[in-house]
Amino acid sequence: MNECELYQQFLNLSQVLTNQLTVSAAILIMSWSLFYEEPSSWTGAVADVCSTIVSYGVEIPWCVCQQSWTLFSFVSEYAALVWAVVYSALRLEEWWCTELSIFTSCLALNVPMWFRHSRGDLFVFHSMLSLFLAGMAWMGCFLETASGLQGGVVFGGKLFYPSLALFALAFQGCRMVLINLEKELFGYKTPASDKDNGKVTKAICAFTNFLRCESIFFFALAAFGLPKLEQDTELQPWLCLFPFFALWKSVNDYFAAYPPVPQDAAKANGDIAQQQKTAEAPAAAAKNDAKAADAKKPAAEPAKKDDKSKAAAEEKKDDEKKEGEEKKPSAPNPLSRLVGLVTYAVCAVLGAARSAYARVAALPWELITDVSLRLGTVFTATWVFWTLTEDPAVLGVPFFVHFAPLLLDRFVRGRVSKDWEHLLKETCLVAAAGVQYYIFKTNVVQY
Repeated sequence: MNECELYQQFLNLSQVLTNQLTVSAAILIMSWSLFYEEPSSWTGAVADVCSTIVSYGVEIPWCVCQQSWTLFSFVSEYAALVWAVVYSALRLEEWWCTELSIFTSCLALNVPMWFRHSRGDLFVFHSMLSLFLAGMAWMGCFLETASGLQGGVVFGGKLFYPSLALFALAFQGCRMVLINLEKELFGYKTPASDKDNGKVTKAICAFTNFLRCESIFFFALAAFGLPKLEQDTELQPWLCLFPFFALWKSVNDYFAAYPPVPQDAAKANGDIAQQQKTAEAPAAAAKNDAKAADAKKPAAEPAKKDDKSKAAAEEKKDDEKKEGEEKKPSAPNPLSRLVGLVTYAVCAVLGAARSAYARVAALPWELITDVSLRLGTVFTATWVFWTLTEDPAVLGVPFFVHFAPLLLDRFVRGRVSKDWEHLLKETCLVAAAGVQYYIFKTNVVQY
């Protein structure tokens, strides 16, 4: 093989290698272009972070505002719907200019005074607010009844004496005044039964009870009329006897515990106790003189007494012997036996009657009388308003006034403090006042 052929083969081989290298380089360049990422600098990273912060800072408040507005729109629409239902149910459009205006103005005047008087005490503020709400409920009942009487018909014409109903509400107002006075004098936190303020507190509590019984008594008379002794009359008018006898017993108990001061002792100067002591001094001196005179009397001779007793005993023995000799056995008389049996039977019956009377007299009649009169008075008030309205809400008044405090004493006392217990009881009384106002508002003038 000559040099020209070798050179030609070398050229061919170099051309093939060049072509393969070119193809491999092209393949590498194409692969690198697919997977190559341009390295980012620190300025680019800072720019990306700033742009992200700005975008989130604009989008997050916008999303929060949008969601809040959606929620507020939903709540406001729902609240407006509920208020419209309540407004139409309670017929607020008819009394907005009278009762609600009075309530709003009195509340605006009293709230600053309550904050200043309570000095940040929650229980005192709650007690003041409770008394205010109860008073406003009573004022609403009074205004509704007065406006109904002006129109001529109240409770659908079911009352025998409509004016007595207004009179009974006036007694309730006097009772509210006494309760407010007692709270203002002796404190708003502790109930009156836990205080020892002497005759003043007991007098206020007694007179509030008097007014309560009188109010129920006049409501019964207004609803059912006076009781009559005719044969065909109903028994409902006789329900007024429960509050009447409850009032009579309360008055007697109060004046028995606190008798009036004698007029002579009230007019005389000096201490009454000292005058009683000086009046009792002559009687005590007379007793001491009588005892001294008895002690100075001479004693009888014991020997003479012994002789007389022996002679009397001997004479008695002689008489017994003579009577024994004179007595002879005789046949029993049937009439005397019959008389003896009748006497025995009568004595047995009288003994059984005395035993039964002693057992009955041993019962706690004071407690039985109090419970009977209290339950009768509660039943009378409930039946009066049920007859006038036939509204199940009437049952809420005796529940909140009488039975709810008993449940609190049974299940809450000892588990919470006295202030919290008193707060719950006052809340029950406010609920009762609200139920009474609802009854008067919806039934005094029936549409």
